Amino acid sequence: MKMDIHAKKPKRFLLTGLIGLLGFSCWPSIGNTDPEFQNFLKQHNEQFNSFLSKEDRAFADFLRKEWEDFQVFKGLVKDSAPKPADPPVISNIIQTRQHQPSVSPNEFYKRQHSTEQQQLPGFFGHLLEPVKLPVSGEKLPDFQGFKLNEQIADAYVTLASTPHQAVIEQIQRMQQQLNLDDWGTFELVRFIATQMEQTPHQQVYAWFLLNKLGYNLKVASADNNLLILMPSELRVYANRFTTINDITYYMLLPTDLADQSAAYERVLTYNDNSQPQGRLFDLRPGKIPAPSGHTRRLSIWPDPKASPIAFDFDVGTSDYLFKYPQLDLQWYFNVPPSPAAADSMAKALKPKLKGLSEREAINYLLKFTQRAFSYATDQQQFNREKYLTIEESLTFGINDCEDRSIFLAWLIKNLLQTEVVALDYPGHVALAVKTRPKPSDDIVAFEGQKFVVADPTYIGADLGMAMPSVSRLTPEIFSVN
Repeated sequence: MKMDIHAKKPKRFLLTGLIGLLGFSCWPSIGNTDPEFQNFLKQHNEQFNSFLSKEDRAFADFLRKEWEDFQVFKGLVKDSAPKPADPPVISNIIQTRQHQPSVSPNEFYKRQHSTEQQQLPGFFGHLLEPVKLPVSGEKLPDFQGFKLNEQIADAYVTLASTPHQAVIEQIQRMQQQLNLDDWGTFELVRFIATQMEQTPHQQVYAWFLLNKLGYNLKVASADNNLLILMPSELRVYANRFTTINDITYYMLLPTDLADQSAAYERVLTYNDNSQPQGRLFDLRPGKIPAPSGHTRRLSIWPDPKASPIAFDFDVGTSDYLFKYPQLDLQWYFNVPPSPAAADSMAKALKPKLKGLSEREAINYLLKFTQRAFSYATDQQQFNREKYLTIEESLTFGINDCEDRSIFLAWLIKNLLQTEVVALDYPGHVALAVKTRPKPSDDIVAFEGQKFVVADPTYIGADLGMAMPSVSRLTPEIFSVN
């Protein structure tokens, strides 16, 4: 169904922008029919439009057409099976002193996250070189009160007619310097766009720059609010989405509108690729940004009779990963810790593994992970399902089964160079390790090989002991690369 967004006649922002660019303070009336003035205006209109490429002109004309109405679907839900409120414990084990916040897990999370966000300067702790925008928000429409498609088209013409290539090249240099993937590039562009004061201007400028960077991104309207639709190669959870030409677009809202997303059931946008060669976002989290240099330390007491073990973590990296879209579990095992975290974990734990057999070393890391963190479900911490990377587990000091499995898998693979697989049960996640099994071990078969169960949430359990509540279930198994 095709719809107009509003019925009022649009203003002509293109002419206003032209006058501002040319710097004239006194103009004859718009209705002036003097031939000399008309010739002057024609010449400068041609000069102004000469900045536009053939593709930009065609796309602006396309944006002026009536936008279409698309249904918005609720965000996908991850594993909905309930998790235990408390981790099961082997009977008769001695409880150890764990990192324990003095407030509830949810309040602890809020304090940690909000404090770090306020303290970090720049782009997740990075002080970037200044980016001079070639246009200000004053030259853009206000995106209120009349046809939004006309306003977006006018804004696109204004932006495309400015010398924006220097900004594009600067962003590309920052991509390389900061080691940014597609999501990092999206966050960087949004950060640069915040130089504009008004949120709608920030949204539209970010959309424009990302299109010029080659991404197939859309701008849309829902209840007269602007939002961005991001096409992703991977399934994204929690974000509402729509489907256009068999491509799934996920709804991304500015912070001040995020709470309204649940009310959006339909969006208006253009039914075409913003660029024929535009690509989808690749959200595979295979790398993390360059270190921010802002580190903190988590002290852990896995043994009440011993000194604490301290791990460093990069606050900027943790904040960046916290904002990452929610993906399928398997991708979180691929996210490495920051160099600060990796170095501190290796330095603290490698000496303790010296002289141990492979099984003894695995058991040490298993018991360490069981006792290193306080336990809280995602609902208790975040009021939603939220997988934590290694950096985030060190930031919060609180996690649950999948987070501990992600943490332990990295320790075993990187400190012992031993193969690991993940066991994804309904409502629970554990690991299995490729090592010589004992007759009493719980094992799983994967690709013709035997793996011994290692459960970092079953407190006090040795290698080879599966949690009783899942021991008879068949998990989904995938390799941890």
